[in-house]
Amino acid sequence: KNTPTSIIITGNAGDGKTRICRNVYESLTGKKMNMWDSSGIEELEVNGQKFRIIKDFSELQDRIINEELVRLQNAITNRDEYYLIAANEGKLTHALVKNPQLRNLYEIVTKQLSDRTATKPRNLHIYNLLHTSSSIYALKILQEWNKKENWQICSDCKQRKKCIVYHNHNKLKERNV
Repeated sequence: KNTPTSIIITGNAGDGKTRICRNVYESLTGKKMNMWDSSGIEELEVNGQKFRIIKDFSELQDRIINEELVRLQNAITNRDEYYLIAANEGKLTHALVKNPQLRNLYEIVTKQLSDRTATKPRNLHIYNLLHTSSSIYALKILQEWNKKENWQICSDCKQRKKCIVYHNHNKLKERNV
């Protein structure tokens, strides 16, 4: 909120890009998001800063993607608004290659995508979820899944011994499993 930067999140379908966008929206606004704007783009202002959150490039027409990328390129130069974009890497780079006007943005994006150790410029960060270890998240998911309070409801259930979900819970709470 205090030192915003534009961010593009890339990854495969199901990696959680849209969920991250929703979480950021809720954090910035302090409000629960019930539904995305039909355009797939949320505009907001927080602490006098303008933000645009695009939940999924794959759902936008090529013309809109191009307009948004031109606007992003201008925004990172002028620092007059900040973007959070969830984008499939192929769709993103294809759009950048097609428009010579986006050459500067193309260079920033491809440098970060191709070199994970590259220093991120202050005005645009690319996070590729393909480079994130899913095993870290798997452990956190299992820890949450196996919290005792999540299984209280099963303690009086007569089907508990036949229930495959309960069986899996019991197996997955074993450290060696």
